[in-house]
Amino acid sequence: METGKLELILGTMFGQKTTELILKLKKFEHGSNYEVQLFKPTIDTRYATNEIVTHDGLRMNALNANNASDIVDQINPKTSVIGIDEAPFFDSELIEVIKRLVYDNRKIVIVSGLLYNFRNEFFQFSDGQKDMSDLLALIPDEIVYKKAFCKHNLRTGEDCNQETMMTQRFMPNGTVAPYNDPLIMLGKENITPEEKANLKRTYSPRCREHFKHYDEVLRK
Repeated sequence: METGKLELILGTMFGQKTTELILKLKKFEHGSNYEVQLFKPTIDTRYATNEIVTHDGLRMNALNANNASDIVDQINPKTSVIGIDEAPFFDSELIEVIKRLVYDNRKIVIVSGLLYNFRNEFFQFSDGQKDMSDLLALIPDEIVYKKAFCKHNLRTGEDCNQETMMTQRFMPNGTVAPYNDPLIMLGKENITPEEKANLKRTYSPRCREHFKHYDEVLRK
C-alpha cells in the first residue's frame, strides 16, 4: 500500500522556494497516476489571485484557502499530491491538517514557506499559536533549504553575496523595521493611499555578519 510523504521547502525570501515547489509539482503532474492540487493563502494576491507566481515569472494554477480547514474542504478525493505555498500565512491548524493528510490519507504533501521572520525567529502561523518549528517536528521525509545571497553593499560597491537564510525588513525611509512591526503585511484592506505607502516594506537577504539583530536598542 502506498504511504504518505511530507516534503518541506524552507528558506528565506528570494531563495526560490516557490520555484522549487512548482517544479516538484509539475514533475508529479507529468508523471503517471498523479493528480495534483496546489493551495495558496487567500490573502496573498501579490502577483495573481488564482495562481502562484515566482519572482522570475514561473506560474502555476492554485486554489485559494482562507485557513487550513479550507484546504481540506477543497481536496479532490482523486488527488495524490498536495502542494501548499506560504505555509506561515495559514493558521496553526495547518499542522494537524498536514498530519492527517500524510498519515491517515496517505497523501504526498509538499509545503513551502519562510522558516524565519524578519526578526530571525521561527515564523509564527497567522494565529500565533504555533510556528514553523512545529512543522519541522512532524519529521518530514525530505527538507530542502533554499538560501539567498546577502545583498549588503560593501565599501567596494559590490554586494556581500554570502549565502544566508536570514531576511532583513526595511521601512520606507531605509531604516530597519522595528521589532514590533506586524509579522504579516498582506491582507490590509480599506486603507487610504497614504496608509498604503506607509505600509510598504522592502526586504533584503542578510548574512550573519550584516543582519542587524534586535538587541535591546532595536526592540524599543
